[in-house]
Amino acid sequence: MPDNVVAWDSDKSNGVFVPVARTLVAGAFASVIDTNVADIADIVPGSAKAQGATNLAADAGSRAGGVPLAFPNLFVNGGHEQWQRGTGAFTGSGSYAADSWQLAITGTDTLSVSRDSANADIGSKYCSACTFGLGSGAGLTEYRQLFNAATDFTQLMGQRVTITFRVKCAVAGAVRASLMVDGVVLSNSAFHTGSGLYETLTVTGLIAASGVTYVSARVLFAAACTAYVDDVMGVIGSVPSVYVPMHPADDIARDQRYYELLAEAQSGSLVLGDAGAPATAGGQFGRVCLVYKVKKAVSPTVTVVGGWSNVNCGTPFVGNFDTLAVRLATSVVGAGAFSTVNNGSASTITVEANP
Repeated sequence: MPDNVVAWDSDKSNGVFVPVARTLVAGAFASVIDTNVADIADIVPGSAKAQGATNLAADAGSRAGGVPLAFPNLFVNGGHEQWQRGTGAFTGSGSYAADSWQLAITGTDTLSVSRDSANADIGSKYCSACTFGLGSGAGLTEYRQLFNAATDFTQLMGQRVTITFRVKCAVAGAVRASLMVDGVVLSNSAFHTGSGLYETLTVTGLIAASGVTYVSARVLFAAACTAYVDDVMGVIGSVPSVYVPMHPADDIARDQRYYELLAEAQSGSLVLGDAGAPATAGGQFGRVCLVYKVKKAVSPTVTVVGGWSNVNCGTPFVGNFDTLAVRLATSVVGAGAFSTVNNGSASTITVEANP
């Protein structure tokens, strides 16, 4: 057991853990003395002294209202890195652009969202480029992520959440962030200043402990502009957090809980055939079970997409399915070998499970 340690202690005033430098009295481990951050150089041995003092001072400063600390992100695809449906442009109200990010267009407004790399925020590969045209929407057209608190995000019930959006726009008064619960606005941010740079728009609100269906975190558009949305971060509590990117493997797995492609479009990797046991007559069926990469949040919609190459059979169709797998089938035309392959234009199978 070392004589000197740096530990974490519970700050009972706000229910969080804060770093506390402590010295253990030699030979009496039950005796612990709290040490001021300024004395860290006397506690941490070797070359770590200066860095330890810097880290603890920075942490203490952040707790006192300085730079926010980082916490796990509530959002799916908060960095707008995943675009399984394609790169856009997406223009229909109710359609999804970046994974889990939905367009909701009001009145005669127009909104077009595409994947963009040239204007991504620092440390980000892609962002959502949102080109907005004002009609009769009166500032209510939105680009949003919905959390179904009743079925998929019950941990939000009774919690205060704080959300930060990174937004770039060159038009003042055109874009702001908003937090809404079941149609009731809890918080609107200030409008982006139109600086042409990325700014952080912050909203916070207390979610009711029961009776909540949807929590909507959204960007609202009030004037014609092109705005770039990136690095959205949501945390439990009233203190905003810096954006924390996920590892790409974890990021796509989280996205696939709600939407996935069973194969790359037109890849030829999905095949349903006789496997050496040809049909003996027309009207028979070939079947195969396909397991999803990730268990779905709710019972999904499974769709066979695009033109498939069919030999002695029809285009495959969906049979039974659940949150884990789908049974695909094809109807055989006549006796003999048969196969259907996804090597036609845009051919794949999509599985969508938005709660």
